[in-house]
Amino acid sequence: MTNLYEQFSCILKEFGEKMRHPLAFDEALDCAFLVDGYYAFSIHYLPESDGIILWTLLGDLPDDELAEKRAEYLLRIQDLELHTRGFSIGMEEQERRIVAHDIRNAEEIYDVDHLSAWINDLLEVTKNIRKTMAEEFPYDADYDIADLMDTPTDGTHDLPQITFLDENENGEVK
Repeated sequence: MTNLYEQFSCILKEFGEKMRHPLAFDEALDCAFLVDGYYAFSIHYLPESDGIILWTLLGDLPDDELAEKRAEYLLRIQDLELHTRGFSIGMEEQERRIVAHDIRNAEEIYDVDHLSAWINDLLEVTKNIRKTMAEEFPYDADYDIADLMDTPTDGTHDLPQITFLDENENGEVK
């Protein structure tokens, strides 16, 4: 592995320590975790390019009479960067799951603050898109994202759970 991989692995570990849960890549270079006990995120390291993918599932795109309208809506909000903060919206074709993702070079995430801000941006994007999708398509409001993620939110999974904590100016948790 490259020095950038080692550097980012240390940043990821430090971020986990700050959030009070150990985080590290597995043998497939993936690291999955829950934010605020509900939002499942994944980070994947691309060793051939020193790229880092941060992604999450936003929901599904059921094959029903509203599928085309949902797809059009997602394309519209992707054009409005205020909703996506630069994250791309896409679809896993086989299972028709909607994902938000971003790819950055490991050089861009050079400290814990940058990683934290990147994850927090995805958290805000996830919350906003799920909220607006539920408002735009009320039918979708009843489904549980945990069903899609194969990740129970009742604590019976083994994913680390992190919470963005408020800190004072000395970095101490309030």
